[in-house]
Amino acid sequence: MATAPMTTKTPEPPAPRFEELAPPEDLLNPKTRSFDAVPYTQILEPTDSVLQAKGGAGNLKVYRELLRDDQVASTWQQRRLSLTRCETIVEPGAEDAASKAAAERLKAELDAMAWDDITDKALFAVFYGWGVAEVMWRPEGNGVAFDRIIVRDRARFRFDRQGALYLYENAWHLMPEHKFWTVRSGGDNHDELYGLGLAHSLYWPVFF
Repeated sequence: MATAPMTTKTPEPPAPRFEELAPPEDLLNPKTRSFDAVPYTQILEPTDSVLQAKGGAGNLKVYRELLRDDQVASTWQQRRLSLTRCETIVEPGAEDAASKAAAERLKAELDAMAWDDITDKALFAVFYGWGVAEVMWRPEGNGVAFDRIIVRDRARFRFDRQGALYLYENAWHLMPEHKFWTVRSGGDNHDELYGLGLAHSLYWPVFF
């Protein structure tokens, strides 16, 4: 007597979850939130414990004071000079003529700016944890090119949970995309939107 073959149905995998399930702790603790810029958009303060104890990101002078120490200042200068004295090399992304022309054009734009000075000031992101520079564009033919890059005072800026940049001018204003160059340095996870700079580790040893 023949028996029908047994079949089993493989269960379908669960649908992926698209929402964020583990947001930064700052979003779960209202005491560490700075303010609401617009509905559903929270601007965050750094989680750096020294800055939190000394007034937050708006009081970066506590870290700036570290640079008055002769050993900190000279060592930090040496670290920056070791990079800025290197040659800047721009390589094309491909071997075609258009890519090579684009690389040559970018190298010419960088050479026309005070690139070493811009780089030197941008490196302070490593010291403080984050940095902000404003890109000044100029029209060129059918497109745009770099005119200047101005490294701004990072204390005037904040990030929201998505990493969007806000500037304070009597109120907090969302900055447009492709206008600012932001840098984050240090920290051990991506939830730390402000990085964790060398100044955090230097603060107590220097002042003690």
